[in-house]
Amino acid sequence: MKFVDIAFVVPLKEEFDRLVSTFPVICDHVDGTQFWVELDLGSSGYTSVAILQDSMGKAAATRATEMLLSRYNIGTIMLVGIAGGLSGDVAIGDVCFSGSIFDILENAKVSDTAKGKLKIEYNTLPFKTDSLLSFSLKYISLPNQMKSAFEDWQSDQYYSAASLVPGEFIGRKDKNEKISIPQIHEGSIVCGSVSKSDIYKSNISTLDRKLLAVETEAGGVFASAERRNVPAVAIRGICDYSDKNKNKLEEQTEGNTRWIAAANAVTFIRMQLSNPQLHRFLDARREAFNGIKEATDKAKALLELVPSALARKRQAVAVQAA
Repeated sequence: MKFVDIAFVVPLKEEFDRLVSTFPVICDHVDGTQFWVELDLGSSGYTSVAILQDSMGKAAATRATEMLLSRYNIGTIMLVGIAGGLSGDVAIGDVCFSGSIFDILENAKVSDTAKGKLKIEYNTLPFKTDSLLSFSLKYISLPNQMKSAFEDWQSDQYYSAASLVPGEFIGRKDKNEKISIPQIHEGSIVCGSVSKSDIYKSNISTLDRKLLAVETEAGGVFASAERRNVPAVAIRGICDYSDKNKNKLEEQTEGNTRWIAAANAVTFIRMQLSNPQLHRFLDARREAFNGIKEATDKAKALLELVPSALARKRQAVAVQAA
């Protein structure tokens, strides 16, 4: 199978549109309801595919990931899109990437309490993003050769977002706020249900002190990736605060916070393609694959030599016997 350095899994068409408007499509493929493209990542020299899920949610994310894993040898999987913010540290337009994924759609336990209410106990065994991959993404914000590029990205994305949403909008805890300079955050992301419930939000926020955001796909992507021993990371732009004001926020901003969140996530990836630490990670993955392939090819060649060697041996024995 062909090797690709990065495989993007994208839940929504609006997110997919941002990705393919940033990275040109080389060719496209269709298998049933699965649609994916090969992308040109520019001068980075890395190869990539991106698949658009056939619907939202964890099951569709699993189908999409399994489709790519069955057709390509993959260096790294990146789940890209938008999410609802949970932490008080994240703002609209910020980009979060996973250190851990809590899949609370898996193995949740529901029971009755003494007061006649439901008690939900969530799965607390997270999937982990490779620590070197997480560090590679965080590296750009540290004092180093990439810091100026990171600050340029922050400035460009802020002015772009502010032109779309120039005024105030209803934000966290019913308070008005304005678009701010985008920040990046590494931490835990929840794969759970889409919700506007403050009670649900408060409930799942107890899972981890660094819980950043909630979305609906990562559990499927990470489970498939883990079975194949492929590192995965979720990269999500924050489009709302997962609260009762979600619909009102979208109405006030004409849906532009979703556009901003998707654009920030995708341009964050584009910036990372110049990141020497990410290069090291991707190169190590490619070298590991090439090493395995070389060993496999040698083993295959040896196995192919055995029948002919045995045949020559039998022929020599037969000649001696005659």
